Amino acid sequence: FIEQFKVDFAVIGASALDADGDLLDFDLQEVRVSQALIRRARRTFLVADASKFLRSAPVRIASLREVDALYTDKPLTDTLAAMCRDWDTAVSLCG
Repeated sequence: FIEQFKVDFAVIGASALDADGDLLDFDLQEVRVSQALIRRARRTFLVADASKFLRSAPVRIASLREVDALYTDKPLTDTLAAMCRDWDTAVSLCG
């Protein structure tokens, strides 16, 4: 259904963000929706609090490389911050 649309912005969440910069989740159906939104969006924003950092979940959504901006509440690890810089993924700390 989502593949029929083109959207300006996709705002997605994830259950986990691992050390490789992969966005992960537990629910395959939710992952499929997020993946479809990423494919159809002009820009993609990830909203994830620090409890998701370096956590694991079984199903891969995408990579931080595919995200235009990450909004979070705490600074990223040095490794994840470097990946975001390399991939031009903006990081915004929200108070």
